[in-house]
Amino acid sequence: MPDPEQNQEIHALSEEFEMKEYIEATADSAKRTRTVTVILVVASVLVAIGWYNSLRTSWQLQRIRRAFDPDTDVATGFLDTAHRPKILVAGADGKSPADRYREDLQVAAVRAYIENVRFIHAPFFGIAFDVNDLGIIGGVGLVIVLLLMRYTLSREIKNLNVTFREAVHHHELSAFYHAMAMRQVFTVPEMKGEKRNAWLAISPRLICVLPAIVFAAGVGYDYYSVVWLHVYKFAEVKVTLITEALWFVIILYLSIRCWERQTHIDGVWRRYWSRLAGQRTSVIRLKDDLVERFGSDEAVDGALRDIVTQKG
Repeated sequence: MPDPEQNQEIHALSEEFEMKEYIEATADSAKRTRTVTVILVVASVLVAIGWYNSLRTSWQLQRIRRAFDPDTDVATGFLDTAHRPKILVAGADGKSPADRYREDLQVAAVRAYIENVRFIHAPFFGIAFDVNDLGIIGGVGLVIVLLLMRYTLSREIKNLNVTFREAVHHHELSAFYHAMAMRQVFTVPEMKGEKRNAWLAISPRLICVLPAIVFAAGVGYDYYSVVWLHVYKFAEVKVTLITEALWFVIILYLSIRCWERQTHIDGVWRRYWSRLAGQRTSVIRLKDDLVERFGSDEAVDGALRDIVTQKG
């Protein structure tokens, strides 16, 4: 039950109900959530790619190993020397075209690894940083985007609740519900004549925890590289590792909060769909004096039950 001040505010807004304006405002809040969701996915994928390329099993390192492996002649395979034997004929400098190609391939493979793997190029900003700093810089980026996600989800919930209450009060719940449901992308509300896909319905919540999963994998590999592989001494990178662990805790917390907010949005849609499915398109709205007298839904429920019992 709304408190007196909230009830007065809703009553003032209810004097004239323009459903189109409410639909546009609520749709804008959902659009903001979609925009931040896309940014969150892109940021998570970029961080995951940066960490994956730095693995010892990445394709970039495998190409370098093959280019420098004396037991695997990459040049002859690429140049098809079996059908072009002249490529193996040495010139005045003692090197054949295949030898020069092999050297060029080695230089190009190392240059590509240094430029594209060891250094991460930040989109839109035109700057690059070492892959070992990905945990710190990527963590900051994911925290910022998750905070934006948390705010946009909260505003979407507020707009949905306010507009649904107004639609119920003006007996426009069915029209508003279906008008908004047709505009949804990541949220999958129930609709008449359609079967709701459970996997599509849960996907927005999975996106909320995607940054935590990606960051956990990256931080875990960094600790594995130091503790088990001994690539670096812990004393040399302890600041980085501790900072990454801190960012992971914050990212995990924000991901859980975003999951809860997304679940709340699904709950709002389910609640009003249940009202529609049960053909309950209106609610009992108490006058201000009754709101002040009872003060809670439980008190009103108890009073009504007493009346039913007395009449029974």
